[in-house]
Amino acid sequence: MKRTLTLLAILTSSAFAELPVHADRTEWLGYFIGWDGRKYDYGVGSEDLEGLLHPKKGKTRTSHKEVKLNFVVQEEIKGKWVTRRPISEDPFTTTAKEAILNSKKPVDFTVTVTGDTKVEFVHAVSSKGVMVKPKVVEKKTENPIRVGLKFSLRAFHSIKSDTEEEKIEKAIRSDVFIGKRLKDGKKVKVKFSDTEVDLNDEKHFAAGMSELEIKSKQYGSDSFVIEQGSEKIGVLEVEAKSEIYRGLTIYWWANNDKLGERDCFVNFGVE
Repeated sequence: MKRTLTLLAILTSSAFAELPVHADRTEWLGYFIGWDGRKYDYGVGSEDLEGLLHPKKGKTRTSHKEVKLNFVVQEEIKGKWVTRRPISEDPFTTTAKEAILNSKKPVDFTVTVTGDTKVEFVHAVSSKGVMVKPKVVEKKTENPIRVGLKFSLRAFHSIKSDTEEEKIEKAIRSDVFIGKRLKDGKKVKVKFSDTEVDLNDEKHFAAGMSELEIKSKQYGSDSFVIEQGSEKIGVLEVEAKSEIYRGLTIYWWANNDKLGERDCFVNFGVE
């Protein structure tokens, strides 16, 4: 599961105040960047800067199984982390001159949030997955900030509230969540059928993870994976609903002291 990805150099050029947008292919309408892979495709919207990863079955996107990705900047105010929203005027800039599909070179965009903090996110894709590398470009506030990604995974199965327990167990019996604990490097497996498990207790991932893997029927024989560039550059955290199969939210938070360093990135994809 360990993956590495070499970041190519990005040539410095003028930043454009509006993100370009695809307009000539139906499946990419509204996207700024996109990559069309064998097991999944991934793109980022031009207007909302929201990423979407679509698992594939053959050459077709599977329906209702996408992973949503948000780029998060938070500021600590009075002891609480507050999510900063993009400013209302020209919040996104890029050095790309046009919308890009299947770029073999890294693609950057910068978001300016309330408080005038500017964060650059560089994307690069290879056969090993999608890489996102953040860097704080400008920070005017004296408060601490943190930068990360939010992965929203929909319900893994279409299970109604009145579905019999036996049918639920049959549907999810092969689904598992595997996390590599940050505190000791141990991989811990949790079955979706273990409905009483608290993923954030001390026996599991209270201290966070450096990588994770989700195996589910919805990915066929593949898995959805997320992995840091190295163990010291950040932390993966998970928020689960009452039952894992009903959906997950996963956060990756970069270590502020490591932002901009070569290995301060996160990889994700279906493999």
